Amino acid sequence: MFAIAIIVVAYFVSAKFAFEIVQLGTQAEASVLYLPIGIALAGVMLLERCSWSGVFIGAVLFGRSLNNVTWITAIVAGLGSTLEVLVVPKYYLL
Repeated sequence: MFAIAIIVVAYFVSAKFAFEIVQLGTQAEASVLYLPIGIALAGVMLLERCSWSGVFIGAVLFGRSLNNVTWITAIVAGLGSTLEVLVVPKYYLL
């Protein structure tokens, strides 16, 4: 349970940080290096397999913290982030 809380906080804080960095410049471009997913991937691989729920909760909370984002949009984005963390290790570790 503590591992899930750590992942929720780490994902939310790093997503806010990454979002603020993108908002700093008008010439900001999308990056393949997205810090929250890296933290979530490391957390799920190192801590526990069931800690994926922390990624989902953190992503949904981050989505809802943005302006004009509905619950449905936040949940779909959270599902996408969670699937990315669960599917990528299986693909690369085979």
